[in-house]
Amino acid sequence: RIKSELSEKSGGKFDDKIVVKPNGVDGDRFPSRKRPARKPDEPFEVLSVSRIEPKKGLTHLVEAIAELNKRGHRVVAHVIGAKDEHSKGSLEYAAESCIAEHGLQDQVILHGMMKQEQMPPIIEKCRAFVAPYVETESGDKDGIPTAMLEALASSLPVITTNSGSIVEVIDNDVEGLIVAQRDSMAFADALEKVVADNAVEQRMAKAARARFDKDFDIKVTEKRLHE
Repeated sequence: RIKSELSEKSGGKFDDKIVVKPNGVDGDRFPSRKRPARKPDEPFEVLSVSRIEPKKGLTHLVEAIAELNKRGHRVVAHVIGAKDEHSKGSLEYAAESCIAEHGLQDQVILHGMMKQEQMPPIIEKCRAFVAPYVETESGDKDGIPTAMLEALASSLPVITTNSGSIVEVIDNDVEGLIVAQRDSMAFADALEKVVADNAVEQRMAKAARARFDKDFDIKVTEKRLHE
């Protein structure tokens, strides 16, 4: 996507000088995991790792979890990250008030910033990575989020949107599910597919790590760059 945008801006003049090198993550730091089947009374725990700001779409995750409560599914989201104190948009983003409005303080847990070595216990018990990202009115959007690659490495299915370069990372119904941006009900529907069917979760978890090994481990991405 970024190569296409650069090409368009330059009228294709510099296409032969553009090298596309995907973000890479050290897979050895994020071991593949096989999680046991969930017990009937066990909540479905999901992971979000990002700054708390408008383009991360956290309010849509909150609304999706509220909808799933109505459908009889208890989802607990672990949100690792904090607001950017240097960004007005981030500081004004109404994530906390949205959580409070829906009474989900015990289901959307804001952990704040965490060091990587603190995260494995949370990663271990989570069963999907949630990324309800959006493109803002100013055009701000994600490229390829490092946290999403770490999730693939950790064998987590990814529930996400078509924002930014996400579709270069996830194939719909393979490593995860992709829905339209800003559609909380569609996000709830997608999350419900994984919550309600352990076989779907396991299939996507296996595919997630396979996709990571193929395209996003530094063993692959750095070799391509050097070549």
